[in-house]
Amino acid sequence: MATQVPNQRFIRDANLSVTKALPSTSSNNTSGQIDIGAGPFNPEQITIEVALPAMPLHVTAGNKLQIQLYSSATSGSGDAITSPIVEFDQIGIASTGTGAQVFTAKLPPGTARYISFHNITGGTDDLSSYTATYSILL
Repeated sequence: MATQVPNQRFIRDANLSVTKALPSTSSNNTSGQIDIGAGPFNPEQITIEVALPAMPLHVTAGNKLQIQLYSSATSGSGDAITSPIVEFDQIGIASTGTGAQVFTAKLPPGTARYISFHNITGGTDDLSSYTATYSILL
C-alpha cells in the first residue's frame, strides 16, 4: 500500500499576513489586525498559519512562548473578544533553543471579522530579536 501524503495547496496573500517582533522577557505584545472580510463564507473554512523562526536563545526548559488568537468585529481592539479563541504554545529547549516551527489551525465558528495575535513570553528568555509571521492561507 502506498503512503498517503496530505495535499495542502495553500496560497499566502501578502495583504493577509502580518509580522511582529516577539516580546522581551516577561512581556507581551499584539500583532496588527488581519481583515478576513465579511464575505459569504464561514470563518471555519479559513486556515491561519503562525510561522516562528529558529530561536537559539529560547533555552529555558519550561519557559513558554504563548501565542493567542483574538478576534474583533471592528478594526481596532476596542471590542476584542476577552478570551483567546485559539492558542499555540512553544516550550523552550535547554541548551539548543527551539527550532523553526509552523502552527496551523482552522478558525473556529463565530470568529469575528478582524483577527490579531497576542504574544506572551516567559520570565527568563528574551525573544525580542525574533519575528513571527501570521498569515491567512487561501
